[in-house]
Amino acid sequence: MDFDIAVVGGGFSGTLTATILAKQGRSVLLVDRNKQPRFAIGESSVPAGNLVLASLADRYELSDIRPLAKYGSWKQNKPGLACGLKRGFSYFFHSTGADFDPGHNHENELLVAASSSDSLGDTHWFREEVDFLFLKTAIGAGVTVHGGTTVDSMSHQGGHWQLELGSGVSVKAKWVIDASGRRQVTSKLLGQDSDDPMSDSRATSLLHTNTSAIYSHFEDVSSWQAWMAQSHDGSKEYPFNSDHSAQHHILDDRWLWLLRFDNGITSAGLVIPNIESHPKDVAEIWDTTINQYPSVKCLFQSATLASTPRKLIG
Repeated sequence: MDFDIAVVGGGFSGTLTATILAKQGRSVLLVDRNKQPRFAIGESSVPAGNLVLASLADRYELSDIRPLAKYGSWKQNKPGLACGLKRGFSYFFHSTGADFDPGHNHENELLVAASSSDSLGDTHWFREEVDFLFLKTAIGAGVTVHGGTTVDSMSHQGGHWQLELGSGVSVKAKWVIDASGRRQVTSKLLGQDSDDPMSDSRATSLLHTNTSAIYSHFEDVSSWQAWMAQSHDGSKEYPFNSDHSAQHHILDDRWLWLLRFDNGITSAGLVIPNIESHPKDVAEIWDTTINQYPSVKCLFQSATLASTPRKLIG
């Protein structure tokens, strides 16, 4: 199989790149180790990213993607595609063993507005559905997709790249684009030395943090805005509904994110320091942490893991 370009990685950046190239008349192969639809995190958009998405959609006539640049146009044109409203960022600082107290002057909470109205708001992407839309758009543009397989080897031969896929297919491509993210598929296959300061592996290693994350999707997570309205009148002064944000609960040495979608699912993740004494069971870490903060525990009192992925990941 011969192609102008092979794109490795089927997240939205890989599929969007493949779509744009195909619309320019290139023959494009997209290789993804997963079969879609599938669970993914990395779900919260930002204004700058939405401006880039709108610009690309206008420039390359991606009419199916263009509405995703704002919450208002998303809900008007893609009402069946799950998303969440993100008016900005919110931060709530908790103390172990005590109910949340905003403080007399709101010193324990911070809300940062990123848009002036719901219609102009940013969004949380329910990646299972959004990435699948991007994939279908790529296929519609003429991209050949090999999902559920890996690139097992690659080498440069006579002016082209030779790729051997886990499915047993051999591919020739003039160019290879690595959209695999932190997996760095091409770097690893080409044997780039992580000690080489010029290598991608070395460069990205400098960005590593001393933290880990435990995360999943949940159903029936209670409303923080409702809890605050019931417990503290100060929530009436908020510039927007705090549930319509990238919500952060700052704990003693870790923090919790909450992103709420309009299909009843909430993305939640706990960012913890890398400490050797941590128990290895991610469920134990999660439960122990949540139970130490009464107001946070209240949010998850009736919550259950969503059907996808149906487990905590960490």
